[in-house]
Amino acid sequence: SSIGICFLGNFQTGVMPRVQFDAGVVLAKKLMHLFAVPIKNVLRYRDVVSDITHRANSTLCPGKNFPYISFLSHLNEVVFNDITPAYRYYKEVRFLKNHGIMLGENGNFVPQALATREELVLVADRILTHIIN
Repeated sequence: SSIGICFLGNFQTGVMPRVQFDAGVVLAKKLMHLFAVPIKNVLRYRDVVSDITHRANSTLCPGKNFPYISFLSHLNEVVFNDITPAYRYYKEVRFLKNHGIMLGENGNFVPQALATREELVLVADRILTHIIN
């Protein structure tokens, strides 16, 4: 079984726009989370072993300019499923998540949601605990 994500464009000659890259990262993170796909199973089409030739690299797809290493590093650094490094406060959110201060909701940060008083008290408690310890 496999899941395929198609990025439109000729990445043998062209370069992927940032907005397309970020959307691909969000989609791949969601699919990885939903179907429990480990990072080691995220392959380029050219890395998949062909049923016909029984070897990999039987195609150039997705092209020499496809940002595969960058794509993997963004997938490996799962902060929250619904934000990407293009998000204005990404570094701050990543810091807070890595320190157990912001936990999110079902793997999402939900940046547009308003925080309740209860949630703010929990965040304040986690910050104080982090500072004291």
